[in-house]
Amino acid sequence: EINIITEEEKILIDEFNNTKLDYVKEKTIKELFEDQVEKTPEKIAIEFGEKSLTYRELNKRANKLARVLRERGVKEDSIVGIMVERSLEMLIGIVGIIKSGGAYLPIDYKNPKDRIEYIIRDSKLETIVGEKELIDTIGFDKNTIDIKEVMDLDVDDENLKTNNSKDSLAYVIYTSGSTGNPKGVMIENKQVNNFIHGMVDAIDFNKYESILCITTISFDIFGLETLVPLTNGLRVVISSEDENIDIDKLSERINKSGVEIIQSTPSRLKALIENDNIKKEMEKVKVVLVGGEEVPEKLVGELRNYKGLKIYNVYGPTETTIWSTCKLIKEGERITIGHPIANTQIYILNENNKMLPIGVAGELCIGGDGLARGYFNREELTREKFIDNPYKQGEKIYKTGDLAKWLPDGGLEFLGR
Repeated sequence: EINIITEEEKILIDEFNNTKLDYVKEKTIKELFEDQVEKTPEKIAIEFGEKSLTYRELNKRANKLARVLRERGVKEDSIVGIMVERSLEMLIGIVGIIKSGGAYLPIDYKNPKDRIEYIIRDSKLETIVGEKELIDTIGFDKNTIDIKEVMDLDVDDENLKTNNSKDSLAYVIYTSGSTGNPKGVMIENKQVNNFIHGMVDAIDFNKYESILCITTISFDIFGLETLVPLTNGLRVVISSEDENIDIDKLSERINKSGVEIIQSTPSRLKALIENDNIKKEMEKVKVVLVGGEEVPEKLVGELRNYKGLKIYNVYGPTETTIWSTCKLIKEGERITIGHPIANTQIYILNENNKMLPIGVAGELCIGGDGLARGYFNREELTREKFIDNPYKQGEKIYKTGDLAKWLPDGGLEFLGR
């Protein structure tokens, strides 16, 4: 029970965690998106192949879907599945579900059938939005809404009244299930709102025009490629399945669409920049976010060949809303996972949940505004992983199971599981 950390070190760690950023916490994602539509109605919001939609067009189509969903009984905290191929409809579906007041649950149709069936059963899904042909393959016998049919209906496409709040669910993402059955992580509007502001504060998305949406819909980092740009006026360039498989086609897409921001895992990025065409296109890319795995020095060295390219190393589990730390890797600096983003606190704890001094490895635990509501229908597991914060009364922290240590400058070094 003895604290091994001195009072001076505790004060220093409190300073490392002083990440306060003011923003309008009451806003829902629906309202943030609608604010952006008002600012840039004629700007291109999403692009897929040769097709695109402006912010106004995306808003109107999403409103049609939201109305149909509300007519079918979707309300605050309703979980709505979305099962679509990569397309403009993928984002019409997500924005429409958000506007209806419900929470979207992405279902990757390429997943094994038993995983899809488990997720549907576990989440008690009543409604799935998507493409009829895909939904038919899983034999879902409840409420199905064909998104393409809805677009042809004569439905009012004006904005709907907001029927939820910052505390309402925004999405539910099922983890990979590498340690047992997949678990549904419940993320609310307020956590996404904080994440959006935190990432814009760390990277200044407003300086850029376009981002590549390359991630599978069922990974939470998909949110960085969609929800962040769509509430900040960027153009989301959705890569097709073909482009994701064929690197030459992907390089054409990056070139044609003038992509400025790319997010990727290190292993995928390594494969990409081994391709001569991508190497050429990377000259025009301005920002790369690398996360999800440890970043090899060799990869960073190769990326440094592109003058003017900003390389950010990002880290965070699904349970704390996409990314929790961010680091701009500068020339000559060691690779770390950086500092906590806005309104996020990091604690390095020992097995007795006591704070460890700078330079000592322990479990990385995360607190602050990004913390999920918990696991869907798993109260016991939620209690085990989301524990009371021993240093801030009335708050929770998430135990990641990852090892890390504080560095003297307030950066964090990741040391594996």
